[in-house]
Amino acid sequence: MDLDFTARQQLFRPFGPEGQARLAAARALVVGLGATGSALAEGLARAGIGALTLIDRDLVEAGNLGRQCLYARADLGRPKAKAAAARLAAINPALGLDTHVAEATPELLEALAGGAQLILDGTDNFATRALINELACRERIPWIYSGAIGATAVSLPIVPGETACLACLYPTPPAPGEEERCDVVGVLQAAVLQAAAWSLVEALKLLGGRREALRRELWTVDLWRGQQGRLRAAAPRPDCPVCQGHRFPLLSAPRDLPRASLLCSRALQVTPPAGAAPPDLAALARRHGASPPGPDYLRLTLDGLSALVFPDGRLRLAGVEDSARALALYRKLFSDL
Repeated sequence: MDLDFTARQQLFRPFGPEGQARLAAARALVVGLGATGSALAEGLARAGIGALTLIDRDLVEAGNLGRQCLYARADLGRPKAKAAAARLAAINPALGLDTHVAEATPELLEALAGGAQLILDGTDNFATRALINELACRERIPWIYSGAIGATAVSLPIVPGETACLACLYPTPPAPGEEERCDVVGVLQAAVLQAAAWSLVEALKLLGGRREALRRELWTVDLWRGQQGRLRAAAPRPDCPVCQGHRFPLLSAPRDLPRASLLCSRALQVTPPAGAAPPDLAALARRHGASPPGPDYLRLTLDGLSALVFPDGRLRLAGVEDSARALALYRKLFSDL
């Protein structure tokens, strides 16, 4: 890393050259590369982190360009993970990148988290955050919860064994369908940038060896109303089933059936069961009279719906929000392969 790349950052005395050297030797895992995740990844790349592991399941769409900083019109239709990696490499050619166009399943997170000193939340749903929290607590890896919805930003650094975890603060998570979604209530880019800024500072403290300066609080702010809140999270809740009881139901839940989930783009995705063999996309294309698959996915029509099939077996359906129908189409598609 050229010293000039991070020279101004190193002049900040609480961080300094020692913190920069630690950061340059570190790897972080970024789960989700939408608005918040792309801002976190770009911030760490510009700060001089040594390596990033990137996970995202979705594609760049026109509606992303107003708030997702790593993407441009030329990226439309590309997997976010690949488009993000190309942009990050252009920003910082010395950055090590490990890119995964995939669902953040327990199996994938377990495989990738071992080499990371920090996990960063760039997701848009509580279920994945709860999964990250279980993995981080089990493996004792620090992670940072970040989020933005409407004009509200939220950030919480979590150090397993030292601070409250996500389950300490949210013992009863929202049920599926109860969460506010950006495709319903909207989101301001300012809220995204605020959440990312808070979380990036805490990431520099953790990765730069400045843990004594860590903010052990959940911060929220409504930028529209100018209202800010803080909730102390300095110690774990004694009866927390995750960080104190060491129970990890999401990590241990069986995944022997396909699972449908609604994406923020209002498309439905069906994720194959654990251990499913990758599909033969070329054979699928021939059977359905579709054009040959590209490097990222196969595009075809199923029951009048636009569908994408990914190399890992995920099926993405546009224009349908009925999980039962999506699962039926998934089973029909792969029934005789």
